[in-house]
Amino acid sequence: MWYQKYRDERVEAAKSQIFRELYYLMMGFAGISVIMKSIMYPGNWKASFFELLLIIFSSAYYILRSVQKGLYTDKIEVHDQQNKRSMSQKNLLIGLGSGIAIALFFGIRSAVVFGGEGTTIRFFFFSFIASLMIYIPFFVGFMVIGDQLARKASLRNANKRDEE
Repeated sequence: MWYQKYRDERVEAAKSQIFRELYYLMMGFAGISVIMKSIMYPGNWKASFFELLLIIFSSAYYILRSVQKGLYTDKIEVHDQQNKRSMSQKNLLIGLGSGIAIALFFGIRSAVVFGGEGTTIRFFFFSFIASLMIYIPFFVGFMVIGDQLARKASLRNANKRDEE
């Protein structure tokens, strides 16, 4: 079209890189803010409510838009070609790690808050094992099933885009 400006791919790639770095910085600062506020105000989760919303909604928006544009599967193919571990393996490991981390958190918290003389270790193990049984299947399922659903939708959208 006559009204479209010509775009230099090198400039567009550099702009994309800058926005990606900005996104990572914003997520890092929001995560640090949540951690610091949870340490400074232990019982007040409302103090970091905005940061949690920012992290959740911006991440969800990024994933939904990449799936909608059909870029999610392309990004995964490039990742799988460049790395030893596939994205599916990484999602499985992230789910396992998240489940173990939250189980450790709840185990330590239960031992500290509810444990007394001689019961601290028992409270830790009961809480830790119960949390493992709950959170590992939840996080692994969430990561793996969510990834598979996003791949299917992205592939469908990419095929529609290619047909047009």
